[in-house]
Amino acid sequence: MFRIALVEDHERLAELVCQALQAAGIRTDVFPGLEVAWSALREIEYGALVIDTGSFKYRNTTPDVHRMAADLLTRGKINPLWVSQQLYETQQLHG
Repeated sequence: MFRIALVEDHERLAELVCQALQAAGIRTDVFPGLEVAWSALREIEYGALVIDTGSFKYRNTTPDVHRMAADLLTRGKINPLWVSQQLYETQQLHG
């Protein structure tokens, strides 16, 4: 299944494009601007690091992984507590 992140600041156009994509079986996430989309993608990337490293306690947690996490936290204004709650308490991560 495909999934598309649609960045569109014209609400009606976004709605029409989203409907067309969904009719084709493509799941879409609509973001009102590029910065909002990048922020959501950084949250997902950070969540993937958390999962892949067992919350930074598995052997694959290298200094590079910590640097990547630090970069995401700095640039993305990510709330680690919120990400953790989404992953482990609700089993979903949405921006």
